[in-house]
Amino acid sequence: MTTQVRRLAVCVVAIVTAAVGLAAPAQAADAGFTFVGRGWGHGRGMGQYGALGYAVDHGWSTPQILNHYYSPATLATNAGNPEMSVELLAHTGKDVRIQAGAIYVNGGGTGNTTVRLVRNGSSIDWYAGGSCNGPWTKKGTVTGTAKVTTTGSRVLKVCKASSTDESGTQYRGRIDVKVVSGVQYAVNVLDTQDYLRSVVPSEMPASWANQGGGKGMQALQAQAVAARSYALAGGARTSGAKTCDTTACQVYSGMATVSATGAVTSKENSLSDTAVANTNGWVMRLGNAIARTEFSSSTGGYTAGGTFAAVPDAGDAVSLNPNRVWTTTLKASDVAKKLGVGTITSMEVTARNGLGSDGGRVAKVTVKSGSSTTTFTGDQVRTKLGLKSDWFSIVSSAPTTNMMPPTVVAQGHASNIGWLPWAGQGATIGTTGQSRALEAITAIYSGVSGGVLECRANVSGLGWLGWVSGADACGTTGQGRQLEAVQLRLTGADASTMTVWYRAHVQGIGWQDWTSNGSTAGTTGQGRRVEAVQILVQPSSSPAPGTVAQPRPVEYRAHAASLGWMGWVRDGALAGTTGQSRRIEAIQVRFPDGQPWSGTIQCSAHSANIGWGSWVGASSTCGTTGRSLQLEAIKLRLTGEAANQMDVWYRVHSRQVGWSGWATNGAAAGTQGRSLRAESVEIRLLPKGSAAPGPTANALRS
Repeated sequence: MTTQVRRLAVCVVAIVTAAVGLAAPAQAADAGFTFVGRGWGHGRGMGQYGALGYAVDHGWSTPQILNHYYSPATLATNAGNPEMSVELLAHTGKDVRIQAGAIYVNGGGTGNTTVRLVRNGSSIDWYAGGSCNGPWTKKGTVTGTAKVTTTGSRVLKVCKASSTDESGTQYRGRIDVKVVSGVQYAVNVLDTQDYLRSVVPSEMPASWANQGGGKGMQALQAQAVAARSYALAGGARTSGAKTCDTTACQVYSGMATVSATGAVTSKENSLSDTAVANTNGWVMRLGNAIARTEFSSSTGGYTAGGTFAAVPDAGDAVSLNPNRVWTTTLKASDVAKKLGVGTITSMEVTARNGLGSDGGRVAKVTVKSGSSTTTFTGDQVRTKLGLKSDWFSIVSSAPTTNMMPPTVVAQGHASNIGWLPWAGQGATIGTTGQSRALEAITAIYSGVSGGVLECRANVSGLGWLGWVSGADACGTTGQGRQLEAVQLRLTGADASTMTVWYRAHVQGIGWQDWTSNGSTAGTTGQGRRVEAVQILVQPSSSPAPGTVAQPRPVEYRAHAASLGWMGWVRDGALAGTTGQSRRIEAIQVRFPDGQPWSGTIQCSAHSANIGWGSWVGASSTCGTTGRSLQLEAIKLRLTGEAANQMDVWYRVHSRQVGWSGWATNGAAAGTQGRSLRAESVEIRLLPKGSAAPGPTANALRS
């Protein structure tokens, strides 16, 4: 049938961007449209990836799968094993050469191993020879149908059309050659079961039977029933055959191919043979008639309806499916030419069927070109532009250079709203000013040489989740859990030449600085929701899109017993001493000049015989001097914009216990109630949400 499923075995998860070079009509250089879509194929009836998902992930049986996709048709087991006739399209209108160890034409022996059948008006002249290339001796003329057969377990090889070697395809059954309305046809006639032994593995990978510990066999059996029903429900073609051997009908590859050197490659598989045998005679019926059970690769999550009811397709989310969500970018000039319109000023989806994500499949697209307005159905746009399905969104209604590769499109799932519309490179994904949490994002990369954009999320109550890519949600949905941080990274060929930049709009903070390539955007451990993100991909040689989140300098010094104030140090260096049994009594902390944001750093000290002191500002003495009172613990915190952009981390080296764990943003580090002197400190200033610079356990020992 008309489907892309024959390509399943060679599909790749990496998303490849299509762009066809074309000169007219004139458009801004490299301006284009980006389409984000769901599924592959027409979406009517069974989705093959959905069948696999229902079998493997949901534990459904073959009848459950079939009844779900083909309602109101019902499963019957009484079709038997009737004869099937298949038109071999590569040989239509051509001479045909057929070979076997013993070969007969209408029951008569030939005395040779090969026959050649040639149209002579409305009759067939047939010749005998010793190979696919003769030499030939005329043996007779057949009025009507020339039926070519062999004996026993032998099979017929039909020599490759227009070939001068011995390559060809082996077929079970017989080959009928006839002339209809002045055209010669070759038709393979065989049992339906034998026909399906080739069709099923051509339409669905036989290896799927092994998925889920063997649960995938239920999907392969559903494919066998759908293929059987589809073929048996077909009407007679001009040739008299019920079906043909290409995607115009169903892919039928014969029993095996034979190379010019005689190497035989089977087109059947023991797993699909089992699926065919297990469902012998099973068909879907509408009333007493066998149903024409269409199927396609991926429905995108909801079938299209038509003869069969439109139904949700949860199975389509199976992890193997590379087409659940796809993206492609086309030059605006290409789009205009393929649609047959002038220079496009806008192109928008203006009606959908209302079934599934994004509003469902496209019912109408409105294209404006100057003063002209043209409308198309979604299927017309799909066909004319070569899109994978008629379920798509157009990221920007106007052609834009911003969406030409490399680029990224993304979608956010917001609390109390659900999935928001797709947005393009650098656009805001989510909301601001509404106190509304993002719960998940989906981000898809369209690259130059190839690559996949991966994402992982830090989620309230769950922490960091695993890396996901493509259509998989980065975060959670349906659980009411807010995103608190995200990390993004590119993998694949483009990772060495492209940089993914992103930033988060965080509760109580606003927009953070930009970060890249696996760093954290957002916060962790603070309970702050991410409300929106912005993502873009650009060559690594390009400048950053804005202020970049990076460690910032912080300076500090210690007042040590018998030494007084020691020199200033910065950025994680040691202030104080170790191995000298020398107490520190106070510290001072400050920002160097030139910080890009307002705010300051404050300190509170826990001193012997005093306890916790008041918070003091930058460069002020935190602790005591001249009183011989040891410092035992510290707290540091940021104020103003500094607190929105950075985290301050610090740790204390204490007598007997050594280094504490790292503490941050007002938590205590050191010891309390144990009379243990602090001997040195280290302080770091890191971008908001960054990982701790080291272990955080036992920051305060009390």
